Amino acid sequence: MTQWIQAEDFSLSQATTITGIRFWAFQLAPQAYAGSIVWRIYDNAGTTPGANVLFSGVFNGGFTNEGPGACCGADQLRFDIGTNFNLNAGSYWLGLHNGPLTTTTREEFYWQTRANNATLRGREDATPFDAGGWFDNGNEHAFQLLGRPTTVIPEPSTYALLATGFVALAVTARRRRRV
Repeated sequence: MTQWIQAEDFSLSQATTITGIRFWAFQLAPQAYAGSIVWRIYDNAGTTPGANVLFSGVFNGGFTNEGPGACCGADQLRFDIGTNFNLNAGSYWLGLHNGPLTTTTREEFYWQTRANNATLRGREDATPFDAGGWFDNGNEHAFQLLGRPTTVIPEPSTYALLATGFVALAVTARRRRRV
C-alpha cells in the first residue's frame, strides 16, 4: 500500500452518510506502517476507479490488534473520517495508501485480502498517482464502511403539493355533505 494506491469496489443500495472506515492490514517489516493512511472515495468507471475523487482525507494514528477472532489474523485499523459525507445509492471505489502520497517506495505494509465474494478484484495505481493507470492486483480486500442511511427530507414544494391535496379532499368532502 505504499508504492501504490490500492482500491476496492463497493456498492450502496441506498443513500448513506459515511462516518468512518475500517480495514484490516498487516506488516511484514517493523515500522512498515508510515503512521498515516490517505483515503479516497472514487467514482466508478465500470471495472476501475473513475477519474473523479469524490471525497478524501488523511488518517493519522495507530492501529490495534484485535487478537483472536479478528478478520484474517491481521491488525484492524479503524478511523473516523472527520467530516461525514453522503453517497447516493450506486457503485464506488475505496482507495487507500500507506503514508503521504509523496511516499512511493515499497514498504511491507499490506491491505489484508479476503475470500472472493463475486465483486471485482482490487485495483492498484502505481506512481505517478492519478495518471489513470489502474491495474488488477488479483485480490479482494477486507474493509467495512461505517455509516447510516441518509434521511430524505422532502422539499418545501412537496409539502405544498401535499397540503393542496388535503385541501382538495376537505373541500370535496364538505360539498358531499351539503348535497
